[in-house]
Amino acid sequence: MNNVQQETMNVNPDVLVCVRAANALLRENRIDEAKVQVEQALKLDPNNTTMIQLYKQITLLENSKPQRSGFEQTTALGYELKSSEAWIKKTFLRMYNSFEKARQKGEKCPGGGMLEPNEFFAGKKKLWEEFAEYLNDKTCLEIGSGPAGSLAHWWWVKQRIIIDPLIEKYKELELKFFNKTWFTDEIKLYARCAEEFIPELSNSIDGVIVCRNALDHCEDPMLVLQNIAKYARPGCCLLLWTDIWHTQGHDDGHRDITKDKVGFEKTIVDLGFEIFSSFDTVRPDNITMEYGCRAIKRG
Repeated sequence: MNNVQQETMNVNPDVLVCVRAANALLRENRIDEAKVQVEQALKLDPNNTTMIQLYKQITLLENSKPQRSGFEQTTALGYELKSSEAWIKKTFLRMYNSFEKARQKGEKCPGGGMLEPNEFFAGKKKLWEEFAEYLNDKTCLEIGSGPAGSLAHWWWVKQRIIIDPLIEKYKELELKFFNKTWFTDEIKLYARCAEEFIPELSNSIDGVIVCRNALDHCEDPMLVLQNIAKYARPGCCLLLWTDIWHTQGHDDGHRDITKDKVGFEKTIVDLGFEIFSSFDTVRPDNITMEYGCRAIKRG
């Protein structure tokens, strides 16, 4: 009888249970669970050479596994839908009624924090009013509106288009809970990921493209920016704001883009946009690095 067999016969029965469980899990390629079993066995018998060898084997298997990118589109969309449903139940009706009153008075409200001192219009109401008037006869696009967004509130705009993979789901939830929705038939809806280029929108947006708090929810943010540049006609404005890095980690609904704000801005310029103003202090909690800008597509 060899040493390993002799050692196995002399070990604690609880250790043998862990070994058998670990081997069964390994046969199913459940490496993480097998590792837990072996670690438990080593706590019971830290000098057992069989356990030590098995632990090394599992470590090699771990190191050979393909590394996760840290972002999975399907998981992120599930996260987003769940959190948005909770938001709709809590906030939709109050916000809807508020905007409806403003609309009936003919008021052109920007929505979100666009008029805050550290966002697109830097607290300058007149600047917003001039911009809103400019959009009257334009075609405008929003990328990643979420359950509310901005463009859905801009009732005065000639043609409104929204791209969001969950847009039809948001509409269904709003109608289900309140029999009302911002996403009415006057708005063209594309229930697609923003990475998917839509040929009929190429060079068609002459008003503004809004992408607010959406890029870090996308699988390929740089591809989304490239598509935005293709949709924008010369003279089209861009309102962009995103978290580019989460300093304390992120949940399943978000991703990191880059820590390089200068390089990120250069990408926007290289895609053909002239930047009028930029900002990076929207969130007060200092747990993200941000970038936002107001820009225009060059001719």
